[in-house]
Amino acid sequence: MSNPSEQYVRDVIVPIAEVELQHDELAYKRLCGTGFVIGRSKYLLTAAHVLENVEFAVGMKTKEGNWFSIEIEIAAQHPSEDIVICAIKDDQFFESWLRLDGNHYHQACEYHIFGYPDDVLYEADQRGIDGRILQRPDLIYTKGYIRRRFSSKLPGLRGQSFFELSDPAGAGCSGAPLVMGFDTPWRVAGIYVGERTTEQAGRALRERGYALRIEAVTDWLRAIDPILLE
Repeated sequence: MSNPSEQYVRDVIVPIAEVELQHDELAYKRLCGTGFVIGRSKYLLTAAHVLENVEFAVGMKTKEGNWFSIEIEIAAQHPSEDIVICAIKDDQFFESWLRLDGNHYHQACEYHIFGYPDDVLYEADQRGIDGRILQRPDLIYTKGYIRRRFSSKLPGLRGQSFFELSDPAGAGCSGAPLVMGFDTPWRVAGIYVGERTTEQAGRALRERGYALRIEAVTDWLRAIDPILLE
C-alpha cells in the first residue's frame, strides 16, 4: 500500500463519540477521544479511559462530507495499562495501513500524532444557535520527540509503561496512535494517554504528553489475537 495522503488519514484514525438514541436515530452527545484501526484485524484501539463510564460509543467516519457512525464494542481491556481493544462490526470493516510496532524506542526518537483535540470544538463556528457544541472534530497533527521512557506510576495517569513526550497533543487526542514514521506501513509504537502539568518552585508550569508503550503490552495483545501484531 502506498503512503496515504493526509486527506485519507481520517479514514483510519477516527474520533470516538458518545451518542444516544433519540427518535430511533443516533444523536451526538460529546467527543470522547480518538481511536485507530489496525491492519486487517477488524479491531479499533484506543485508550481505556476514553470509553470509561460511556454507555454507547461509536467511531465517526466521513464520506462525501458527512459523518456516519462505526459500530464498536469492547472486546478486551488491559487489566492495568490504559488500552482497550474494540471489535468493529463486520460489515463496517475497512483495512488500515497502520501496524503495531513492539520494538524498543528510546529518547530522542521522533514521533507523529494525528488526533481530534476537543479544544477546536470551542471555536465560534463550532456551536449551534442553542450554544451546543457541534459534532465536527478536526483532525490535528502534532510532531515531537520522546523525552524519556520509563516504567513507574504517575499521578493522574493509568498504568506504568510510558513514553514522556516533548509536546502534548491535547484532550480529545487520548487514544491516538504514536506513529514512528511514514514508511508503509505506518508503525505505531504507542497510544497517547494524556497530559500532566508539573510545577516546581520558581519555574514556569510545564505540560508534558504521555503515551503507553506498545512493547509493554505485546504479550497481552498476542494472547487476545495474534493478528493484532501482524
